[in-house]
Amino acid sequence: MESILMNKLVTLYRTEDGVPYDIDWNIFRASRDMALDATDVHMLTDKFQALTEEQQESITNFRQWLRDAPANYDSANEACDNWPPAEDWW
Repeated sequence: MESILMNKLVTLYRTEDGVPYDIDWNIFRASRDMALDATDVHMLTDKFQALTEEQQESITNFRQWLRDAPANYDSANEACDNWPPAEDWW
């Protein structure tokens, strides 16, 4: 599972032996909401317009994936397994 920590995506929810925890939708949604909050600043008109077209597309697609994930995956674990990687510039 990926989640936001200090504005960077990091792996969380792993046991000490590296086996992932089962994730439920509440945990997924909390992590998703943190990711949306952390990327909100880039959606402000002046910030968004300062991004390259590639960056605009990347962050727009990432945020759309976050919003659509609960409808597109059967389980929170499956959604977590497919969480998109963060861009270095976020």
